Amino acid sequence: MSIRVPWHDRGWDGHVCNDPIANSSCLALKLIAENRDDVLEARLHDEAFDDLAPDERPPCLRSSASFMSANAHMFDSVMAYSKWSPDHTHILKQTVRVPAWGAVSIPYRWMLKESGFEIAENLELDASREREPSSPAWLEDTSWIQGFDNQEALLNAFTAPLIENESLVLFYATRTPLCDDERRVLLGAALLQKKHDLTEYPYKEGHKSPLRAMVWERPIQHSLRPAQQSGGVTGGFVMPYQAVLGELERRQDRDAAEFVAFVPDDARAQFSYGSEHVWHGAAAASLISARGALERISEILSGPWERYIAWIDERLGRLWAMQGPAPGLGVVLSALHDGFNGTLFAMALADELEENVDPWPLIDAIMTDKRKAPVGAPYITGMMKKRWAKLRDKVPEMDRLRLLSRLELTRDQAIRALGLGADETLGNPFLLYEDDRTAPDAISFGTVDRGIYPGKEVSSAHPLPPSCSKSLAEYDNQYRLRAAAIKILEDSTDQGHTLLPITQFGEAAAALATIHPLPLDADIVDLCREDFAPKVDVQGDDEKLTLQLGRYVTSGKIISRAVDERLKVKDAAAQINWRTLVDDKFKAYPATDLDENRARDEKAAALSRLGASRIGVLIGPAGTGKTSVLQLLLGRTDIVGTRVRLLAPTGKARVRLGKETGQHGNVQTIAQFLLPHRYDPDTGRYFINPEAPKVEATTCIIDESSMLTEDMLAAMIEAIPQNCRLILVGDPYQLPPIGAGCPFVDIIEHLKRSHDSQGVGELTTPRRQADTDSEDRTPALARSDVQLAAIFSGRDLPPGEDEIIMQALQGEDDETVKYRRWDTVADLSELIESVIAEELGAKPDELIDKLEESLGATRNGKGYLNFNKGCADKAEGWQILSVNRNTPGGSTFINRRVKERLRQKRLEDAVNSARAPRYLDWMRFAEPRGAEQIAYGDKVICVRNHRRRPWLYNPAGQGDLEFVANGEIGMITGQTKYGKSQPGFTHLELSGRADRNFSFRRSDFSEDGSPYLELAYAITVHKAQGSEFGSVILVLPAHSRLVSREMLYTALTRQKKRIWILHQGPFDAFLSLRQYVYSDIAARLTNLLRKARPEPVRLPPELPRSLSGSQRAFLEERLIHRTLRGEMVSSKNELAIANILYGFEKEGRLSYQVEPRLPFDDGRGRWADFLIEANGKSWYWEHCGMLSDEQYRKRWARKQDLYEANGFVTYSDKNPDGRLIITEDGPQQGLDSQTIEQLVLDLIGT
Repeated sequence: MSIRVPWHDRGWDGHVCNDPIANSSCLALKLIAENRDDVLEARLHDEAFDDLAPDERPPCLRSSASFMSANAHMFDSVMAYSKWSPDHTHILKQTVRVPAWGAVSIPYRWMLKESGFEIAENLELDASREREPSSPAWLEDTSWIQGFDNQEALLNAFTAPLIENESLVLFYATRTPLCDDERRVLLGAALLQKKHDLTEYPYKEGHKSPLRAMVWERPIQHSLRPAQQSGGVTGGFVMPYQAVLGELERRQDRDAAEFVAFVPDDARAQFSYGSEHVWHGAAAASLISARGALERISEILSGPWERYIAWIDERLGRLWAMQGPAPGLGVVLSALHDGFNGTLFAMALADELEENVDPWPLIDAIMTDKRKAPVGAPYITGMMKKRWAKLRDKVPEMDRLRLLSRLELTRDQAIRALGLGADETLGNPFLLYEDDRTAPDAISFGTVDRGIYPGKEVSSAHPLPPSCSKSLAEYDNQYRLRAAAIKILEDSTDQGHTLLPITQFGEAAAALATIHPLPLDADIVDLCREDFAPKVDVQGDDEKLTLQLGRYVTSGKIISRAVDERLKVKDAAAQINWRTLVDDKFKAYPATDLDENRARDEKAAALSRLGASRIGVLIGPAGTGKTSVLQLLLGRTDIVGTRVRLLAPTGKARVRLGKETGQHGNVQTIAQFLLPHRYDPDTGRYFINPEAPKVEATTCIIDESSMLTEDMLAAMIEAIPQNCRLILVGDPYQLPPIGAGCPFVDIIEHLKRSHDSQGVGELTTPRRQADTDSEDRTPALARSDVQLAAIFSGRDLPPGEDEIIMQALQGEDDETVKYRRWDTVADLSELIESVIAEELGAKPDELIDKLEESLGATRNGKGYLNFNKGCADKAEGWQILSVNRNTPGGSTFINRRVKERLRQKRLEDAVNSARAPRYLDWMRFAEPRGAEQIAYGDKVICVRNHRRRPWLYNPAGQGDLEFVANGEIGMITGQTKYGKSQPGFTHLELSGRADRNFSFRRSDFSEDGSPYLELAYAITVHKAQGSEFGSVILVLPAHSRLVSREMLYTALTRQKKRIWILHQGPFDAFLSLRQYVYSDIAARLTNLLRKARPEPVRLPPELPRSLSGSQRAFLEERLIHRTLRGEMVSSKNELAIANILYGFEKEGRLSYQVEPRLPFDDGRGRWADFLIEANGKSWYWEHCGMLSDEQYRKRWARKQDLYEANGFVTYSDKNPDGRLIITEDGPQQGLDSQTIEQLVLDLIGT
C-alpha cells in the first residue's frame, strides 16, 4: 500500500522542521494548509514532538510526518462535524497512538461516496447507500460516507489484503522542493510489520443519537530501523533527498530532479487519496525508479546505497512471484462479459492457487463445470459459460486473453484493449500503448512492457502464449524498441522538442525505468528505420541521426505547405496610403519628434507588408503598436474580407484582444475555435483531423503567437480554408510555448531568411506611456523597464544600451523599476508585504483595506468592504510573478504568505460561518475550498480549460455553456447569504467578464485531482504569458533551473506602470541571463521549415556559479550567431567581425575577447563588443547598429564619454593612437569585410 507523507526538511524524524516557513511543499495537504501555525512552528523549529504541549504539536503529525521517529506519538482525532453540528456533539475525540517507526493509513478514496460505493459493489461488501443515515438531511449532500456500518466495512476491507511482514509500504509525497511539477515522489519503502486495529469514536454518556462514526486513521508499523554501524536504515530504504538538496547547494550544475525516484505516471491513482492499494507491477516500477535514482545519487554522495539497492532487488523478486503471470485477470474477465465481477472472481481464485501459478487451466475447469467455483466467487451465468465454450476453441482469442491478463489494466483500458484484433495484439502487443496514447487514461508503455517482460520469476515459468509473434521472445525486438522510441519522443515534447538527436535519445533510453535494457544506440536505430516508420521517422546517419514522431512529420508538412502556398499568392497591391491612415488614427505630433515619425513609418510599412501577403507575421515588443496596426487592418474589408477570425492561445489573451480591437464577440481561444473536431478538452490535446469540416474564414489573426505549439498551429491551419489569410501576431523573444516546438519563431526565421522578409511587419519603436492618461509623452525608450527588458530580449542592441546595467547593479529606483534585495525566505515574507504596501500607498494599519480596494472591493452604506458585481475588472491592477511554483520563494509559498498575513480575516469569516450552528441566522460565506483554502475575496486563476454555465447579472439568469480558459484571472465573489443554511457553491467572477459569475462545487477543488482554480496573488511567469498588469512584483530566487533569458524578458514586459524586482542576493548574477546559453528558444530542437542543426554549447567565461545549472547544453544553430571560434554574438555584423579577428588570431597576430566586461569603476557591469590585444596594446571595439532612436543616440554618446573619461578615445585616421574602435552600419550601409580587415591590419601592423 501507499502512504502519503508531507515533505519534511529533517527527514520525518519526529521533530518540527528546521525551517518551517520555507516548507511550502507540505501545504499541498489540506489538513496542514488549514491548521499550520507558521509563527508557532517557526518559534519551535527543530523541537521534538515529544517535548511539545498537545496544542503546540504541528498538524503534520496527523499526516505521518514522524514515520521515521524512534518514539511513539499521540494525537487527538476529532470527528469534523462534532465541532459545529448539534447532531454530532455527542461524538467525542479519540486519541490515536502512532507507534515508533509508524504511520497512519487513511484510504480517502474508499470513504468518498462517489468511489467508495463502487468499490463496495465490486468487492461485494456489506456497504450500500441505503445504509446511510437520513437525518440530519444535509448529510445526504456531503461527499463522504457517513454510515457507521458502511465505514467499518470499507475500512476493514482496505486493510484485509495487507499481510504483515510481507506487504510493502511505499511512502510518497505529492509535492516536494525537488521539482516544480506535480509528479508523485517516492520517499522510501519498507515492509508492513504491524497493522493496528480500527477504533470507534467514544460518545457522551446518556446520549440517544443513532449517529456513530469510525476513526479513519489506522496506525501501522513498518520495518525501517537505523543501521547500527554503516549509517542509513535497514529493513528498507529512505531516499536521502534532504542530503541531496544540501549537496546541490554546493554543486549547482546538477538538477535535483535527476536524483528523484518518481512514481510511474500510470500509477498516479495508486499514489493518491492518502493511502491506496498498489498493484505489484506499479510497486515494482516504483522500486526500479528508486534503484536508478540511488545509483545517480551515489555519484554525488556516499552512503549505504548498495545495501538499499540489494534490498530493492530482493523485494523485486518477491513482487514478481506474488504478482504471478496474470495480475490483470480480474479486469479482463470483467471486460469480457458485461456484468461479471471478474475482480471478485480473481480474488477468490487466488485463495486456491499457489504463488506464481498459471490460473487459466483452473478457470477453464470452472467454466466447463469440471470443477466448482471457489468460495466467494460471483455467480457464473449460463450465458457466460456458453461464451467461454465458444472462445476456448479459438486459440488466438484465448491467447489474447492470456496475454492481456499479464497486464495491469483498468476495466476501461481492458475494454479498449479487447477492441484491438487478436492477431494485432498477439503480433505486437505494444500497439496497445501506441494506439491508446490519446485516451485520458491511456495504457502506458510501462504497463505493457512490465506485462510482456516481467521479472525472471514470472518470465521463466510462464512464457508468452504460443500464438504470440516469435520475435517477442527477444527483449530487443523491433516492436518493443519502436514503442520505447515513441515513449521517449512523447516525453521529450514536455521539454518542447519535436525531434531528438541520437545522443539525447540514447541518454533518455538509458534513463527509462524498465526491467530489461533498451539497446537504442545509433546502429540499432539505423537498422530499425523501416520498422519504426511511419510512427517514428529516422533521418541522418551515424552521430547526425535524429528521430521524430510521425505526427510532427505530418504537422510540419501541413504548416510548411500552408506557409509556402500562401507565399506564392501575390495579392494585387491595393493603392492604399497606409501612412495617411496611420496619421489619421493618431494625434498630430511635432515635426521634431523623429522617433514618432519613425514609429508611424514602421506601422505603415507593416500594414503594407501584411496587406500584400497571404501569410504574415506582425512582431514587436509590448507598446510598439501591434494593436493599432490590427485595428487599421481590420478596417479594410477589401483586404481581410468579411469573415475574420480573431484568436488567442489563452483566455486572458482572448479577453485583451477583444478589448483592444473592439471586437469582443468575435474573439475566441484556439481551443474554443477547434472544438469539437480538433481539440479534446478531456486531455487538452490539439490534433489534426482531415475528415473534419473547415471553418469559414477569410482572414485568421492569432495574437500571442509565441505561445503556439506545433500541434496547435497545425490543427489551426487544417481548420481554415486554403485561401484564408493567416496573420500571426506577437513577440518572438518571449517564452516559448508549453508544449512542442516554437513555430512562431520558425516561421519568422523562414520568412526573413528565405523570402526576403515577405509578410513580416516588424515594429521596433515602443511608444506606450508610463501613464496612458498623462499628457507627458515620455518616450518609451527612456523608461528604465523598457531598457532593462531589452537587455534580455536577444535582439541586437546599440552599444549604449548597457547603461541600464549600472542602475540595476546599484539598485537605483525610478518610477518604472524598483529593486529590492532579499537573502533568506524569512526576508522575503516581510519584503513582499512592505512592497505591496508601498505600491498601494498604504500605511501599516490600512494595508488590508487598501489591498481589498485594489482588488475591486467597495464600501457599502455601513462602511464594510464587499466584493460586489464587477469587482473582477480591477483584479489585474497588480500581480506578483515568481519563477518557480513549489520551491521556497515560489508562487505556492508567496500565496500562503499573502493569505496568512493579509487575508486572514476573510478566511476566518468563511471558517466561522461554516461552523456556526445551523439553527442560528448568520452571515454565511462559502466555506474555504481546497488545500489553498480559497474563500470569499480571494484572487484566483483558472488552471484548466473547460466549459461552464455562467450566471448573468443583467438580465439575471443562467447563460449558455461558456469556455473558461486556463490563465483567466478573477475574484471569488460568493456565495454569501444571511440565514441558517450554508452556501454550497463558490462563485467566481473573471476579469474581462465581470458581468457574470461561474459556480464551482466542493469537488472542483479536489486535493488529489486537478483543481480548476488556484490562488493568484502570485502566479508563475509562464502563467502570466499573454496577460498584462498595472504593476508587477517579480520574485527572483538565486538558484533555479527554470530561469531563462526568455522568462526574464517575459516577466519584464508584463507591466504597464512599473515593476518591482525582488532579487535574492546581488543582482549581478541575473544579468548573465542575457547570454544565449540561457535561451529556451534556441535550446528547442525542431525542424520546422528547415533541417535541424543542434550543436553543443561553448560556455562563455565567468558564468555565475548560482546559474551554473541553468545553461542549455545544445542550441539550435539557425537561431544563434556562432563564430568560427564557437562563441555566440548578437548580430551578423558582429559575427563577421569576430570571424575576421579569429583569422588573425590563428596566425598568432592578435588575441581577442567577445563581450569583455569594462574595468571602469564608473562603468561597472558594462561591456564592449570586443577587446583586441596585440603588440602590447589593447583596443576596445564597439560596432554600432542603426542608432535610429534619439534615446539610443543619447545613451551611446554617454558611453563614448565613459570611454574617454577612462582613457579610451576614438581611433581614426587623424587619431591613430585612439584605443576605441567604432564601426557602424545603418539603413544604407552594411559591413564591408575588406574595410574591417584593413582596419585590423592598421592596428596591428602588416
